[in-house]
Amino acid sequence: MFADDIVLIGNDPGILEASLKILKNVAQSIGLEIHKGKSKWMKNTFTREYCLRMESSVIEEVSSYIYLIQAITMDNDLSIEIGRRRRAGWVTFNKYRDVLTDRRLDARVKARVFNTHVLPALMYGSETWSTIKEEERKLTSTQRAMERRLRCDFNV
Repeated sequence: MFADDIVLIGNDPGILEASLKILKNVAQSIGLEIHKGKSKWMKNTFTREYCLRMESSVIEEVSSYIYLIQAITMDNDLSIEIGRRRRAGWVTFNKYRDVLTDRRLDARVKARVFNTHVLPALMYGSETWSTIKEEERKLTSTQRAMERRLRCDFNV
């Protein structure tokens, strides 16, 4: 069994369809199969309307796609990905809630758990983002809300 994500890029939908056919044939020659139901394609605003096919199946056109754990859109709209990261941060925070909100634990322990687990979930992929102030504000406010819930007593 083999599972992986592959991206094909073409200047024209016809070229993309030809590349897809070559990929399908090569994959079949080594015993691999492309899952038609999971295959998607996106186009930018400059691309003509097209119905991309693999054999007799139509490949679904989408406006966004999750690739390698990140939401990709043709217009580079980060709001989807930032929303996903904020939710992932809260899910991770809640996973470690007992540790993070325990008043008896040392603040350094909580900070280490927060910095090694929660922040990476919140900020995954952020080094590739070109954010605007509003998106940065949302991420910052999420992080600050989490930090307020840490319940650290720094007067110890």
